[in-house]
Amino acid sequence: MKNPDPSCAVTYRDTSKSRQLFVFEGPDGVGKSTLVSELASYLRLAGEEVLSLSFPGQEPGTIGRHIYDLHHSPEDFRITEMSPASLQLLHIAAHIDLIERTIVPALEENRTVLLDRYWWSTWVYGLMSNVPSEHLELMINVEQFAWKGMKPCAAFLLQRDTARVDSAILSAYHTLAAQEVTVHPIIKIDNASSVTSLVHNVAATIFKYKR
Repeated sequence: MKNPDPSCAVTYRDTSKSRQLFVFEGPDGVGKSTLVSELASYLRLAGEEVLSLSFPGQEPGTIGRHIYDLHHSPEDFRITEMSPASLQLLHIAAHIDLIERTIVPALEENRTVLLDRYWWSTWVYGLMSNVPSEHLELMINVEQFAWKGMKPCAAFLLQRDTARVDSAILSAYHTLAAQEVTVHPIIKIDNASSVTSLVHNVAATIFKYKR
């Protein structure tokens, strides 16, 4: 794990309510969901009021869960084919629903939000599906409006043994991270240690960025 740049920590600590949002990104299979779940439990035991969520969302009765099921089992909805752009647009709709109903209110209450995936996945997997970048930019611009200017305190980019991860997808994530580092801090993590060790290291970094 790379240590956060102290100057970035000072800069972003002085921003608005966005400093309570921490996002976790990376290719499928790098351990994001496990890390976020264990980290949320650890922070709660430390006395933090934590809200742990995922994009597009899997809570029953939500648009996010509907889109998740549609994405993974389209045959259950009698859908035989979807264009890649339409699928990514559905993901954006689910993101906006979760942002407006749950995430923004939690951040306005100064709660700590851990988000498993961000709009980065829409960008990366959209590109991998040959969705034109111009289309993706327009979709993500709509989502950014829903965020009301709120940005992550830090984004954690996970990676694992590259033999288990598509190199093109990993490269796309790193390219995006290099662009977004001017927007908010980005901490790259090589998920090669135990979950316990990883949780402790990430929690320590989170506490550095919080007030």
